[in-house]
Amino acid sequence: MARYLDGLNEQQHAAVTAGNGPVLVIAGAGSGKTRVLTHRIAYLIDAMDVSPRQIMALTFTNKAAAEMESRLSSLLEDDVYGLWVGTFHRICLRILRMEGEAIDIAPNFVIYDDADQRSLVKTILKQQGVDDELTPAAALRMISDAKNKMLTPEAYAEMAFTAEEEIVAKTYSLYEEHKRANNALDFDDLLLRAVELFSVCPDLLDVYKERFPYLLVDEYQDTNEAQYRLLRLLAGKTGNLFVVGDPDQSIYAFRGAQIENILHFRRDYPGARVFRLEKNYRSTKQILAAANALIRHNGDRLDKELFTDRVGERNVEATLVADEKDEALFVAENCRRLKGEYRYRDMAVFYRTHAQSRVIEEKLRFLNIPYKVFGGLKYYDRKEIKDTLAYLRTVMNPDDNVSLLRIINEPRRGIGGTTVERLEDLSAERAVSVWRLIKDDLDGTGFKGAAKNNLKKFADLIDHLRRYAADHSVTETTAEVWIASGYRDALEREASVENVSRLENMEEFLTVTSDYDKSARFEAEESAGTLADFLAAISLSSDLDEMEEAEDYVTLMTIHMAKGLEFPVVFLVGMEESVFPHIRSVLSGESRQIEEERRLCYVGVTRAKDVLKIVRAYRRTLWGRTSYNKPSRFLEEMSVGLAEKKKAAPAAPAAIEARDDYDAVSLGDHVRHMKFGEGVVVSVDAKQEKVKVAFPDLGVKEFLLAYANLEKI
Repeated sequence: MARYLDGLNEQQHAAVTAGNGPVLVIAGAGSGKTRVLTHRIAYLIDAMDVSPRQIMALTFTNKAAAEMESRLSSLLEDDVYGLWVGTFHRICLRILRMEGEAIDIAPNFVIYDDADQRSLVKTILKQQGVDDELTPAAALRMISDAKNKMLTPEAYAEMAFTAEEEIVAKTYSLYEEHKRANNALDFDDLLLRAVELFSVCPDLLDVYKERFPYLLVDEYQDTNEAQYRLLRLLAGKTGNLFVVGDPDQSIYAFRGAQIENILHFRRDYPGARVFRLEKNYRSTKQILAAANALIRHNGDRLDKELFTDRVGERNVEATLVADEKDEALFVAENCRRLKGEYRYRDMAVFYRTHAQSRVIEEKLRFLNIPYKVFGGLKYYDRKEIKDTLAYLRTVMNPDDNVSLLRIINEPRRGIGGTTVERLEDLSAERAVSVWRLIKDDLDGTGFKGAAKNNLKKFADLIDHLRRYAADHSVTETTAEVWIASGYRDALEREASVENVSRLENMEEFLTVTSDYDKSARFEAEESAGTLADFLAAISLSSDLDEMEEAEDYVTLMTIHMAKGLEFPVVFLVGMEESVFPHIRSVLSGESRQIEEERRLCYVGVTRAKDVLKIVRAYRRTLWGRTSYNKPSRFLEEMSVGLAEKKKAAPAAPAAIEARDDYDAVSLGDHVRHMKFGEGVVVSVDAKQEKVKVAFPDLGVKEFLLAYANLEKI
């Protein structure tokens, strides 16, 4: 038997050795889905005589793609040259670099990250005179939602109903125009334009279908509409599409993920075979019992029951504490106590929202326990790194107005705000980039004297850097950018603590570029090692890609970020109604939103290998208000009782005890008011004997408990 089939369990073996045609692998948490994907590829190449050039494997994170490549390297002794493995965005980027000209996308396009997008939309809103009515972040969220639904600016404009939607419709249209003028795409565009490419170029689609007759997809439950359509185009209805996923771990609806894609796979691909991976290699029986009991309460799922051989010595523990401070102290003390048995890097604290981390951080610092928060300020968001990337993007594509204008006077070179505004206006009026104005038509811009001279010097600088980059590595180009521009010298002249830190961050950036220059992996086929590819890799990076394995610290993160990770010790905090499940889902009254919250809890539970400690606070101050919370419904659904108490919870205030003239209400209760109708209790102030109730379309109303006359539904 081939080496790559050794060690597979019966379910894994059946999936790996399936023949041609569509295949759905329902892979439970910790059941070895990456193993199945990589061994399936090995099986295709070795047993089914499929060329590596005929295989495309798509993932959702760079980390998953790197893991797959690493395992394939150890599994296969033969050359796997030509195999495409990468995230959806990276694969689409690669296709658009090579084929995008068919739909008027120049090969040297840049990718706008979040900051670039905000900067551009901020300018557009200001130009419309509506920057006081809508923030760039809000506008971008609405634009991204439209793109996730495959809505063009024209289609969105036709559907716009409110005044806000009409502003967004105009902004969306101008946003797309600016990007086209700047030869730029955003993250959503990478998927949308790839779908457009294959939709309007059927001959090209046929070429790719012939080139890649075997498609494999990881985390299929997380696919959005664009990814779904891309796969439908490439695979057809009967193609060799091998997807692995778990509807019970579908937690990204807010990003456009459609759980229906995996639930309806057999409808979309008639005759598809289905395999279930139910043996869990991660968690103990007690942890899986809680997870299975929890997820059974969901309706939108494909039945499966996780099981394991791991017994373990501890039960799942649920603890009631007085408040968020005691919760944080409980976590910190247990981390310190468990340090003898585990490393800090084996421990993770999961919470529903970022705001919950603050108190936990304070207690960890107080006890000198090292920790790292994921999801906070990113390395690539620091000014000196953003400036460096803007220089490199300008070197690659000087027609990119956003990047060029960021560094045109950074460091200061006498090009002031008035000059920049004039350049922007001329660029818009003449429909050419700022670069073309200062490079090809500086005499026609009307600038004179020092302004004209400084612009010419800047143009000469960019020309020099572009020539330099053509013959040098990314690391050498970056160093030359800092020297030739005077950026490094400007920081060194003022040796402040802040500037020293910036210089250290810049040195660390050279580590990133050096690692990239040395890498060869699977990218040798099309123009590997270019500045464009480096910038694309940086744009597609994530917090999890930056996790340093060598350091020893407790990990703090939201459960959304924990997807795909595992830890021997997990603390799941804030297990209260309106905290988890989140208040937005509770107020919505929609079962779909509660089911997604339940799946999120399921993901949190199944990250734990040995120890799962669930914590619920009797009262909690969060988002500036103190609430007395009911236990999360998920606690009861997991059949997890409060096994111990950190210390006795305070007695319930009299104001929320049962009374002769009033039925007590708690946070999250659905109530009826004789005037305002049905609503949900969002706050109970025991000291003031007040209650706040949110009513649909009416907002939040506050009542005195004694006179509210609220009827619990």
